[in-house]
Amino acid sequence: MHRSFLSCDWGTTHFRLRVVDADTGDIVTEVKTTDGVAAVARAGEPGTEAFSRILAEHADRLLAKSGRIATHCIVSGMASSRLGWFELPYAEVPAPLSGSGLIHRSVRLPLKSGVSIEVILVSGLKTETDVMRGEETEAVGLASLHSEWFNDRDILLILPGTHSKHLTISGNNIVSFRTFMTGELFAHLAQMPTLKPCIDSARIAPSSPHFRRGVRQALNEELLPSLFKVRALNLLGHADRQQSHAYLSGLLIGSELRSAMAERAPEFVIAATGDLAGLYQAAIDEIGMSNARILTAENIEKSVVHGHLRILFLFPLSA
Repeated sequence: MHRSFLSCDWGTTHFRLRVVDADTGDIVTEVKTTDGVAAVARAGEPGTEAFSRILAEHADRLLAKSGRIATHCIVSGMASSRLGWFELPYAEVPAPLSGSGLIHRSVRLPLKSGVSIEVILVSGLKTETDVMRGEETEAVGLASLHSEWFNDRDILLILPGTHSKHLTISGNNIVSFRTFMTGELFAHLAQMPTLKPCIDSARIAPSSPHFRRGVRQALNEELLPSLFKVRALNLLGHADRQQSHAYLSGLLIGSELRSAMAERAPEFVIAATGDLAGLYQAAIDEIGMSNARILTAENIEKSVVHGHLRILFLFPLSA
């Protein structure tokens, strides 16, 4: 019998559960739904009961589909938040990249198949002024997948997204981190009265000269006085709506990377997927960040699973 476990990434807007081969880290089968923590909290069903029911229903289906038996389920993300299943306090930095410094809580979950699994909820991390839940598990997984880049290296790991996280890693520990609301700010600004008439929501090409112009502008001037230039360039006929859209994106990503460069890390590792990977690659090329590298989408996709697998090593796993 293959050893298997369940890997659950339970975010604010999504729920993702996978059956994973514990010996290889390969995903056997998975399901992704919109049963995120926010939706569960709004549904009105008592919190602990709703979370137990959703996880049990999906676990029963996936295990039956895969023909596997699992004794453990690792859950990271917002399930351990105030809105989630059980609130866990944030662990403090520095936190080992083994995951051993994270706070855990075990819950026994019976399934309709007659067996029960041990559900292990994983906490997030905090500094004196910042918090995160979920990204710490990605970092643990990426360090496992790329030990040659992370082991005893001083790096700044950048996890782009709605709330980009910049994790300072040294001596195999997450020693500090900062949050940049790059994606959320972009979405809000594009809908604000001042900029909305100038913006087209078309896809931004990394080769766009206006995106690269925005990146360069971010290096030469602070963000706040640069933002109105999006409107001014459009009104003066120097950029159409699609070009203004690209310019705004370049300004925000360039501003984020400008702050990253100020950290003077020996190496930068950027874990971006999809369209963001191309944009961040174009931005680091424009800036000339020769000590930065973009991780492959395949390994970023595996990061949470391998983070859970590494955390699983802290607990007994029966055959």
